[in-house]
Amino acid sequence: MRSLGTQVKRNTKLAEKQEVVQERQNHSRRKRVTFEVEASEGTTVYVAGTFNDWDPEQHELEPQEDGTYSASILLTRGSHEYKFIIDDVWCVDPACPDWTPNGMGSLNSVIHIL
Repeated sequence: MRSLGTQVKRNTKLAEKQEVVQERQNHSRRKRVTFEVEASEGTTVYVAGTFNDWDPEQHELEPQEDGTYSASILLTRGSHEYKFIIDDVWCVDPACPDWTPNGMGSLNSVIHIL
């Protein structure tokens, strides 16, 4: 007969293995996406959307030598609405052809991850 301690250890190891498998599956359902927008030098640029609960400071874009700002983010498959925040002004992505009304009287850009 197994002791209770042995059974708990086995259950813990099984749970840890299941977590690793789940994390691998979640990672395979995500895709790295690069958000990029042109902005003046010295500008502060963020991207916010349904993928980060519209947090305007979670994902800051970094300035690039070509005058653009960019950040790469792992996104789950599906559709995500988003906007850039450029010096505290919320803006749609001018390079994105897919926009949707947002209930605030303006539009959100939409990205589709396959």
